Amino acid sequence: MAESKVKNLVICSTLNQITNYLVIRALKPERIFNITFSEDARRKMSDNIDNFQWDTWLKDELKSLSLEINDIKLEDKEIYNLSTIKNRISSSIHKNNSDNNEPIYWHITGGQRLICLAIYDFVKRRNNDRLLYIDGNNEKLIENDNKGKFITCDRSYADKELTFETALHLVGFNTAGLDRSHIYKVAEAENLSTNTDFLKEHNYYQKLYEIIKDEMDTEGLKKGGFWEDVIKTNQLQTKDERCRKIRELFCMLENNKTELKTSLLKSEKPYDIYNSEELNKGFPAGYIFEKVMSHKIFDIIKSDERIVQMQSSLKTEFKDKKDKDYNFMVDELDIALLTKTGKLINFECKSGGMTGNNAKSHNYTTYRLSGVFGMPIVLSPLNEGEILKEESILQTQKQAVRAAKSAEIEVWPIDKIEDRLKKLLDINN
Repeated sequence: MAESKVKNLVICSTLNQITNYLVIRALKPERIFNITFSEDARRKMSDNIDNFQWDTWLKDELKSLSLEINDIKLEDKEIYNLSTIKNRISSSIHKNNSDNNEPIYWHITGGQRLICLAIYDFVKRRNNDRLLYIDGNNEKLIENDNKGKFITCDRSYADKELTFETALHLVGFNTAGLDRSHIYKVAEAENLSTNTDFLKEHNYYQKLYEIIKDEMDTEGLKKGGFWEDVIKTNQLQTKDERCRKIRELFCMLENNKTELKTSLLKSEKPYDIYNSEELNKGFPAGYIFEKVMSHKIFDIIKSDERIVQMQSSLKTEFKDKKDKDYNFMVDELDIALLTKTGKLINFECKSGGMTGNNAKSHNYTTYRLSGVFGMPIVLSPLNEGEILKEESILQTQKQAVRAAKSAEIEVWPIDKIEDRLKKLLDINN
């Protein structure tokens, strides 16, 4: 479809500013009208409504585009009166737009109901205007005419240059933690397929994943197998005990699994699991599980252009609180994928226990990061049969599954990662 040049775009201030950001980047309007609230009006609302902060985050990310942004600040006496809102919007737009016949595009994703109703009423008299909203479930930018009749959903709002840094800034997180995360995929960055150190690690964990799957049957983990014993090290009392046991298990594995040993011998300097970062952590089993899952997920999405970035151990911190008591790490996302349509897919690797409150914390963090576009997914070291069994070898891990489900968070078993992820990406294609 031939897309016309957009001169005027109206947006609604929202916590989910990434939707406004993506539409602005896609349409590249000459002029933007931002419907927001005055400070007096905001005081009448709940504490979690902070339009000033939301608008600041968006404008900061748009500075490089040098756009004209006009705020339409609704006053406290106007916010509950449909007619007054409509008149205020009309007068503000006419004041800054001399050509009344020039089409105005109204992006209403995230807009409050009363404001949307006022907009609908206003545009009925403007035949050239267009209503836009993002359907998050299908990742489509829907365009309607001024009477609400569907026109098209062919306009793309995808941004292949979108980054975690921008996505974090748009919802009020600082990005100090990005430097401490592990990068798997970044647009326009070094091609990991030529990174020798990364390939050693990737090949090792790919082979390890296949060995873990081979140890499982339809009922679950084989009693006394390598993977069961790795996860059980979480129950040991000290770090030294856990690390020593893990080393013993890997030594036995390499001696018993010739395919792993052969894979290691193919490299002049193979991946050294014994001196790796993960084997020197307090709970190495959890970090090993995260590595196994990270490399498996990377192998699935590495050529998928819809995924613009992938990182693990991604730390998030609030930046919207002045008090130093609020300047702390809110969460650490074990594995995070960012799509070019602004959706964040967060995987939490749970090799140990998990409380319901902990599950809900991750739920909230991902909601804030990606608005209505994403929810966390828990990855379990158990396979599908093990999760369904009433009696499990690893009861602590089953408790983590129950906690996640009680918080209405999806759980993926280790043997179904590829099927579930491909299905998820196909749904959102």
